Order: sequence, then C-alpha cells, then structure tokens
Amino acid sequence: MYPENVIQTMPEEWWIEDPSPSICRGRLIKAFLPHVDQIPKQLIASGRSTATDHMQANFKIKPLSVKRPPEKSSLPVAALPVFDNEVNIISRAKKRPALIISEGGIQVDKKLTSGKPKWQTAPTILVAPYWGDENHTFAQLFFNPTFVPFVIAFSISFFFDCSD
Repeated sequence: MYPENVIQTMPEEWWIEDPSPSICRGRLIKAFLPHVDQIPKQLIASGRSTATDHMQANFKIKPLSVKRPPEKSSLPVAALPVFDNEVNIISRAKKRPALIISEGGIQVDKKLTSGKPKWQTAPTILVAPYWGDENHTFAQLFFNPTFVPFVIAFSISFFFDCSD
C-alpha cells in the first residue's frame, strides 16, 4: 500500500475515524483556503448606489504591494470597515481538505478583554492544506514525476502525501 520509507508504515493504525464534529489537532476538515501564489488585490470602496445604504457599495479592485502604500477610500462602508494600518484584500479560494495543526488555544477570560474587539483574542485554528483531489491526480498533473517521491517520503516539510 505505501512504500517502506514513509511514515504511514510505522504505526499500526494510520487512520482512525472519529465521527464526532469536534475540532481537534490532527482532524481532517474541509475549508475555504486561499490560493497562496496569488498577488493580493485591494478592495477599495468607490461609491454607493443609495447614499444611506451602508450594506451595499461599489468597489474598485487594485493590485496590492508592500512597496507602495495602499490606496485609502474616503467612503465609509459599515458592512466592510477599514481601520488604521489595515486594508481589505480579495483573493481566490477553493474548498479543500485541510489538516488541523493547532486548535487555537484556550478561551481568554472575558474580564481581561472587556471593551476590546473580539477579533484580537478570538481562538484561531491553524490548518495545513491538502493539495490534491479525490482521484489523486494533482501530483501527476502538476509536479515533475521525480519530485513526487520526495513528497511521499515527507522529505519536503510543507507537503504531505495522503494518497492510498
């Protein structure tokens, strides 16, 4: 089933199915993951069709670069606020399998965060994407055949092989 030099041959049970919906380290989930090689694009509010409607706005999209300061919009949009030193970006994403690496830590006591934005202390799940598809053809289509054995042997730290 697996070559002898891969981690899947070491434990007796490589995959243990857990029907519970809990989030835990090691669980395989589906998540929308951004295409990491994309050049980020900035989303800039440019107008509204109805001046008082803060839930709809017109936007322009421009490339975003750390070498150039981001364009700022003078038009506030309540549904998509932009705070100091922040920009709204837009990128493509695809629903893919992902492995949970970290569950996000402990819940911070509300007394310690009273009056502060929730996003600053909200638990964050860290995941590693599984690039491939159900037919395991991704590696065959996009990688040089001499590269694939290194992925299977876990020789390249940011690639995992889950083929059968």
